[in-house]
Amino acid sequence: MKKTLILFLLVSLHSLAKPPIKYLKNGVAINKCNVCYPIKSNIQDSLHILYLGCNNVMMKYKNEQVMFDPFFSYQALKRVGMGSIQFDKRAIHLGLERIEQAGFNLKKVKDIFISHGHYDHVFDLPYLINHNEFINPIKLHCNSSVQNELIKFKDRIRFITNQSPGCESIAYDENLWQNISEHIRVLPLRSSHAPHVLGVQFMKGESNTNTFEQYDTTNFKSNAMQWKGGKEYAFLVDIIENNKPVFRILMQGPSIKPCPDILPDAVLKEKEVDVAVMIIASNQYVKEYPGYQLARLKPKKVIITHWENFFKDYTREPTLVPSTQHDAFFKKASKAQSKEWNYKSESDMFIMPFPGTKISFK
Repeated sequence: MKKTLILFLLVSLHSLAKPPIKYLKNGVAINKCNVCYPIKSNIQDSLHILYLGCNNVMMKYKNEQVMFDPFFSYQALKRVGMGSIQFDKRAIHLGLERIEQAGFNLKKVKDIFISHGHYDHVFDLPYLINHNEFINPIKLHCNSSVQNELIKFKDRIRFITNQSPGCESIAYDENLWQNISEHIRVLPLRSSHAPHVLGVQFMKGESNTNTFEQYDTTNFKSNAMQWKGGKEYAFLVDIIENNKPVFRILMQGPSIKPCPDILPDAVLKEKEVDVAVMIIASNQYVKEYPGYQLARLKPKKVIITHWENFFKDYTREPTLVPSTQHDAFFKKASKAQSKEWNYKSESDMFIMPFPGTKISFK
């Protein structure tokens, strides 16, 4: 309870009212319309990426679909601070409408990947399972903390523990890739989590199975602090044609410190990263992020996630997430430019989508 109140006070101090925004100081716009970008590659069809808020992302290629970090529920800061979060049915159903409008279908999703166990990355999964939005069982690629949090759904979920090369003393092996469909494969990559506010990181460690076995699965009313992160992961997503990767997306996950082995050289030599999906929240607490990653990966486009204030109703007109220096992200990115990787302007390289925006590449 003490930690919960501390979080409430710290974030409250940093979340003084910020007006709705149309663009940041550097001119990066909040994109509210579906967009399509031509990128030189060998993909035979359009790749669609749907942003749904926080780090909730879906990808579709040739009607094969995959989902990351399903979370829709607006949780008021007061509710988080007092330790009583629960499903926001209105926000969830708005998210489901946006999925349908964008031409996606949760019934086509066979695999879900979870970066870590904090509530704003996995909390709404029980609601979606209870309402039969997914096939049964759904394959959930996650850490042991998430498995503990969803222990009451073990009959509806096939848990697959993430295994990653680099920073875990696990050598890179082709067998670490998860071949989830004919044209999509995913490689988990060990990551880490930046501090939340004023250098303080909350919800560390592993969630307790006994705690989550007590919850009522119809509303999952719970204490936000009990959703422990566990080991954090990023994910590398490959689009496959003729048994070869032709398009590559990095789902970065949390702001992280540099680790040269997170993305092994052998993987980068096989195929460069075309699009990087990167979280902006708390970036100022990691000096090297995102500069180190961008200089190493040299993506053609960067999609920014977790930028909106999820303590308020971000499904309408959003404000910026508190306790984050958004412009610091772009300054550090600018310093990473070189002859091999550069851009004309931030708006040319970076996409900051409004929840519900579909971004297509062809």
